[in-house]
Amino acid sequence: MPLTLTKVGEFSLIYLVIFFYYTDYQKIQKINQGLSRKA
Repeated sequence: MPLTLTKVGEFSLIYLVIFFYYTDYQKIQKINQGLSRKA
């Protein structure tokens, strides 16, 4: 039982990291687009 819990914990942790990285990447892309338009 504890083994499966750690597996789920690791998976959810990786998923959260990917999710936040993806959203931050989209924000950065938008900011870069705005900067390139100004330049």
